[in-house]
Amino acid sequence: MSDYPYNAVGQINNSGDERALFLKQYAGEILSVMPEKQNSLGMTYKKVLEGAKSYQFPYLGKMTAKYHTAGQQLTGQATGQNEKVIALDDLLVVDRFVAKIDDLMKHYDERSEYASQMAQTLATIKDNHVFMEAIKGARQSEQVAGTGANGLEILNDKLKIDTGDPLNAQSDVELAQALKSALEEVATSFKVKDISGGTKKVCFIPWETYFKALGAVDTNGFSFFNKDFHTGSAESGMMPTLFGIEIQGTNNIIAEDLSAIPSKDDPTNGVHFYHGADFSKTVGVVMCEKAVAEVMAQDITVELGQYDVSRKGQLLTADLFTGCGWLRPECLAELRLNTTTVA
Repeated sequence: MSDYPYNAVGQINNSGDERALFLKQYAGEILSVMPEKQNSLGMTYKKVLEGAKSYQFPYLGKMTAKYHTAGQQLTGQATGQNEKVIALDDLLVVDRFVAKIDDLMKHYDERSEYASQMAQTLATIKDNHVFMEAIKGARQSEQVAGTGANGLEILNDKLKIDTGDPLNAQSDVELAQALKSALEEVATSFKVKDISGGTKKVCFIPWETYFKALGAVDTNGFSFFNKDFHTGSAESGMMPTLFGIEIQGTNNIIAEDLSAIPSKDDPTNGVHFYHGADFSKTVGVVMCEKAVAEVMAQDITVELGQYDVSRKGQLLTADLFTGCGWLRPECLAELRLNTTTVA
C-alpha cells in the first residue's frame, strides 16, 4: 500500500519552513481564494438515476392536422423519431490528507475550507462539461428529419480583440458590435424555431470579453446599450439583456483543443475525457434552459475519513457521480472565431 503525500499546511506556498504559518496566539481563519460559482446552475434538465447507467430522451417529429371527411377512417400519421442517450461518467474525486502534526499545531479549522475548495473544484469541472456539451450540441444537425431543429454556429473573427491581426477586432467597440450582431442572429434563429419567449436564454462569454464589451458601452453609449433597454449599467458592472438574451461572464469555458484526450487517466485533461472536442476557437455559447441534460447518481458529497493510526492523519474527499450531454440543438448556439484561435 503506497504512502499518502504529505502537504504541510504550515508552509507558505508549499515550500520552506513547515511551521511558518503556525502562531502561538492568533484569532483568524484560513484565507482562501474566492470560489467562482457554478454559472450553469439552473440551466440544465436534471434526471436522477437509480440503478441505471444512462437515461433515454426521446425525440418526436412534427405532426400535421387536417380536416376530417365524414365516414373516413383515421389510421394515424407516420412521424419521425429518434433518441438521445446520456450516460454517467466515472466517479470524479478530489482528495486531501490532513496530518496529525499539523492538526495539533494549527490555530484554525482548515477542514471546512478544504471541503469548500474541493467541492468548488468539482462544481467548476461540472460547469466545464455543461458548456462543452452545449457547444457540441450547437454543432449538431436536426435529430428528426424535417423539424429544422438544428444547432447554430456563428463564425466571426471580430469576437476577439487582437490589434496585431487585422482579422480580429481592433477595439472594444468593434468587439461589442460583433457580439450584438451575433446575439441578434441567435435571437432570430430561436424565434424561427419557435423557441418560447418565456424560455430563459443566456449567453456565456469569458469575463475578459464581457468587460471589454461593457467598456465600449461606458465610453461610447451606442444604441446597443441604450438606456431605453432599462437593463444593465457600467456602474454595476452588468451587461444589458439583448434581444431577450441575458449576458453573463464566466471563467469556465475552456478554449482549447480537447479532441484527442487519450484516456480518463490523462494527468492534464483526463477529467474532460467524456466531453472533449475542439474548442480552440470558441469564444462563447448561448443556451436555453434545459437544452443540456444532466443525469445524476450522486451530487457533490464531502466526506472526512476515520483517523488513520498508521499514517497519523485523516483523509478528506469530495466526489461526484454524474454525466451530461446536449439535448436540444435548436436551443443552442456557439460563438466561434472563423480562422484564428482564442489563444
